[in-house]
Amino acid sequence: MTLGYDLANQLTSATLSPVANLNSITQRNSYQYDPAGNRVSSQKDNDLTSASTHHATGSTRSVQLPSYNAKTRREITCAITIRLQ
Repeated sequence: MTLGYDLANQLTSATLSPVANLNSITQRNSYQYDPAGNRVSSQKDNDLTSASTHHATGSTRSVQLPSYNAKTRREITCAITIRLQ
């Protein structure tokens, strides 16, 4: 596993490789933050995994999660948004 951090020491990337072959990458994750340091999105490979918005106080306002097709084991474009008060 290889981890990347920004200047604020926030995790920005994680690359996972199989133990038997460290030259073969199986999964790449990346993370984005707003100016207040709240994680606003995470991405696995090329698919959006989640996104969120925050109140000025830093509390979570909404979270968007992708739908998942259990039969094909793939994420689908339709997403679920949860709005919090």
